[in-house]
Amino acid sequence: TPAQMLASEEFQAVRSLLARFQAICRSHDIVPLVLYIPTAAQIYARYSTPKSGAQWLKIREQQIAARQNTETAVSTVVEEAGLGFFSLSPLFKRAAAEGKMLYYPLDAHWNAEGRELAAQFLAGILKSRYAPAIETESRKDSMAVTP
Repeated sequence: TPAQMLASEEFQAVRSLLARFQAICRSHDIVPLVLYIPTAAQIYARYSTPKSGAQWLKIREQQIAARQNTETAVSTVVEEAGLGFFSLSPLFKRAAAEGKMLYYPLDAHWNAEGRELAAQFLAGILKSRYAPAIETESRKDSMAVTP
């Protein structure tokens, strides 16, 4: 469960690491963001069939039941540290429901479609949240320059 994960030694180490990371970012005027990247199993487990293999089918139900636990635990420690948190899970789940393959079939990495979807998502976040502030700073800088 997320509570068990959060109580683990590993998550205590993550908490400590994120607190140090946040302090370093603040001291250098950096706005840190954390992006949660779901595994292929988190996205596609519900679509497996008897042809998916005996070993996988043994753990399928466990994977489906626990798929949200890791993300919930990670988002909790990230938010405790005061960092921005974004997740690709909803976007990837929608794409999977539309029949899109975002990961290589025998690999845990994104394929071209997965990379493109993630890139568009991140670009949208950065443009909507940070472009207005960058434009404002740029205008201030250009007004301060004297010929």
